[in-house]
Amino acid sequence: MWLFVYGTLRKDQRYHDAYLAGRYRDSKPAFLEGARLDYLKDLAYPVLVLEGQGSVQGEVYEIAEKDLPTLDYLEGLLEKPPLVERRELKVQADHETLSAQLYVIRPERLEALAGAVETIEDGDFVRFISAQEKHEASQAAGKLPY
Repeated sequence: MWLFVYGTLRKDQRYHDAYLAGRYRDSKPAFLEGARLDYLKDLAYPVLVLEGQGSVQGEVYEIAEKDLPTLDYLEGLLEKPPLVERRELKVQADHETLSAQLYVIRPERLEALAGAVETIEDGDFVRFISAQEKHEASQAAGKLPY
């Protein structure tokens, strides 16, 4: 089965090595149309929202179904109430359409967090977090006494 990831599970991101490395047979760059990516500032965590005309950049990984419960836990599916729900949607990867499992935020949970959300305009978490880290580093460098 294919899993579409768009945030901290992407290659070189916070949870990739712990949760995906060595557990997949194949991977490809991919994107999902008709969605947007929001960043939960308080949690430092991206969430997929199935609204809008945008596209969300990510990757697909071919994983075993037995690995889903661990990913469900990481993504907040087991919280009470759940932060997300897991869906199967069509994504584009290498000029083909694949059915992939993915995690989307539950609308009522997003509404409750409304004040602490920033939309990632280009739908690419890796680019967003890299720009944020560069900005923070330049601000910190400007505060040095020398």
